[in-house]
Amino acid sequence: MNKKSTIKSGVLLSVILSMSIYVYTIKEMSIRGYSTSENMIFRGVFCLSVGIIASKIKGYRLIPKNKKTQIFRFFASGFASYFFTASFAFLSASTIALLGRLDIPFLLILVTLFTNQSKDKKSSLQFWLSTWTILIISYITLSGNFSDEKPLGYIYAFTSVILIALGYLFMKNSAGKENIFVLSNVFSLSNLLFGLTLLFINGENIHFNFKDMWVFILYTLSQFGIYILSIQLYKWYNVERARLPYVFATFIIFSIEIILGKREFDFKQLILSIIITGMIITIIINPKTIETKHNFLDKT
Repeated sequence: MNKKSTIKSGVLLSVILSMSIYVYTIKEMSIRGYSTSENMIFRGVFCLSVGIIASKIKGYRLIPKNKKTQIFRFFASGFASYFFTASFAFLSASTIALLGRLDIPFLLILVTLFTNQSKDKKSSLQFWLSTWTILIISYITLSGNFSDEKPLGYIYAFTSVILIALGYLFMKNSAGKENIFVLSNVFSLSNLLFGLTLLFINGENIHFNFKDMWVFILYTLSQFGIYILSIQLYKWYNVERARLPYVFATFIIFSIEIILGKREFDFKQLILSIIITGMIITIIINPKTIETKHNFLDKT
């Protein structure tokens, strides 16, 4: 294995680890009694503070070069983060991670329907595999095949997946134009302000237990890990292939819940995870993946 292959393998493994910790810590916050608004606020505060300090130390600019794109990312990220975080009150972390992998089929459908793709792309194997994957998984989950999980959580999770998939297009576009701290800070700021708005609307009181600090530290490190490593993946691959490590992270999250969360082993969910992983890998590699750099992104 040459040096470049070794580096790529290291990055891919690091993304899998970062994503696993990221999802686990959000679920852990929910288990420890933090509401959706508190969850978003604390994540936003910790990550934004570190992002601002790090950018000052490194000498990077804080103001985006392309404000229009980052304003869109702000609102898309805020709504996506709300639905994503809220779903943890109803679903297990591994179920959410599993549903989150629908981002790739949704992404390909969005690319095909709303960009300047030729008409024959809409009859491609990728497009129809993506469509059927979403329909099959939607049926399996919404028909109540997982025990002790509530239907409202699936609605939240599916909504967040659609918004996240749309955000990936702009994330890919921003990767070559903005520094890592701008990209991370926009996401953190959206979490903070959306969380504060939700706290005000619900009339909630905020609380914090210093014993939970380790959870927030892990979350902060994993978020930065995801952004830094994802930027590198976007430089190497198109956006669909860059999401592939997140597919494999589902199995790590499933294992973490069983070992640390003392969750009962669910053979049916494991089999479903394997099937979904196989379907998504098939979507990505056969046939050639649709390019995701399009005119409407270049103008933003």
